[in-house]
Amino acid sequence: MFSMEIPQQIIKEAFELKSKKSLNLILKKELHKLHALSIKEILFEDKKHKIDSKIRNIYNRLFSYSSERQYLELKKAINTLNEFLIVGIKENNPKAIVIFIYANCYFMINPKLFLNQNVVQNLSKRKISKTIYDLLNSVNFTTSQKKGVPRNEIILLNKYSSGISENNLKNVYDFINALEIGGRGFHINYLLERACWFMYYLNYRYYLKLIANLSKPQEFVFFFQGLNKKELIRIANANYIFNKWANIELVRQLIEKEDKSAELDLKLSKSIYNRIIAIYKSDFEFLKQCISYFENNFLFNSALGKLLTKISLSELTDIVNSTLLINKYDLNSKAKFCLLRHYVENSTNPQLDYFLKDIYIKWESFFEILFEDDDFYTNQLVITDYCEFIVEYFISTKTDAEIIESINSISKDISNIDCIWFKKHSNQISYFYLFLSKLYLLSYAYKAKNIINSNGGLGFEKIKNDEILQCRFDRDNNLGTYLKIIGENLNE
Repeated sequence: MFSMEIPQQIIKEAFELKSKKSLNLILKKELHKLHALSIKEILFEDKKHKIDSKIRNIYNRLFSYSSERQYLELKKAINTLNEFLIVGIKENNPKAIVIFIYANCYFMINPKLFLNQNVVQNLSKRKISKTIYDLLNSVNFTTSQKKGVPRNEIILLNKYSSGISENNLKNVYDFINALEIGGRGFHINYLLERACWFMYYLNYRYYLKLIANLSKPQEFVFFFQGLNKKELIRIANANYIFNKWANIELVRQLIEKEDKSAELDLKLSKSIYNRIIAIYKSDFEFLKQCISYFENNFLFNSALGKLLTKISLSELTDIVNSTLLINKYDLNSKAKFCLLRHYVENSTNPQLDYFLKDIYIKWESFFEILFEDDDFYTNQLVITDYCEFIVEYFISTKTDAEIIESINSISKDISNIDCIWFKKHSNQISYFYLFLSKLYLLSYAYKAKNIINSNGGLGFEKIKNDEILQCRFDRDNNLGTYLKIIGENLNE
């Protein structure tokens, strides 16, 4: 049985068929019936239902089994589509083009293969490009909500509408994501979607003009959702996409094309960078929303790392304080390390020190809040997603002596924990692990800097040898592991 993806060799051989018998006459007859309908009826109405059913049956029969005869019939069918395309271009006949696109919705052959034929390349496409552009430009790509929808969908739609006017990214994409998860999403008219795809290859400049004429987020979703990675990268690398909703949707679509099992895709990263720097230049506040929305994505963080080296220091501080979230979890520490790595690769030393200091100040403030919160409880290390930043801060900005002093000071605080009064025992446990978390990160800086402590042992040795202390605070059966790692890092 044929693969549903038609081999390019068969497509190429189909284009080489020249005789009058090289068409699928049954398919051609059904396609000609569409000529009795208007373009609007072909695109939007159900009058073509019977014709559509017959074309589907023709298509299914072509793939029912494999044989030389079947290969020939498939080539004839492809050549029939080709005939409508050529007529459409030669005669500036938009209906013939729409019929070609309609039939190709079944065959799903990339239109560039049709357009790259010598016979088609030699035809002027200026008139038909303008005609198809005018046709698509007259279409309202906005979806409408049907009557009788559930109340939660009405709420989402209202939030979407207000989100557009208020530039609220989350409200807009709550609605978009709900529609996509719920079923067809924005695949509201497959023929129209494929017509936009055809314009991409027919005349790329006109395609970009169509995008420039759109304004609503759902319109950009409709335009971009069917494109592949290579097509999206080309658009994202263009210098003519200014609408922030177009840019954010391009970022989202590019992220969806990421192969998470492979190495970081640098082409995708560069394309995302191009779009978020365009957002930055037009609307800094919207950029901050964008950062929050994609904060845990590796690909986005790689592009963000480069972008943050291009903005002012005051803007960088604003982003750190208002956008980069620090909490007790470290589930996304690898994504944040990706951000740090790409910032390091693109920054100067003064820029890096400034960024690390901003993160460190926020991290310290976060820990101070936890120290003072009587309701906070933890029985394990509090590493946070920004652990690599903190270690790098110690490495880049602290001398060997300062790191040794910090290790000794924190070790002393842990050893003397019984000298501190706590409202309840759980607070003491949390206090212990918060200090141990700081010591844990300091130990990695100590190791990375290859520090040699010429003044004798560190205060950690007392903790390591205090079995009573360990027994009292080992609440998750991991304390021994934590202490072992710290000891190895400190060469103790």
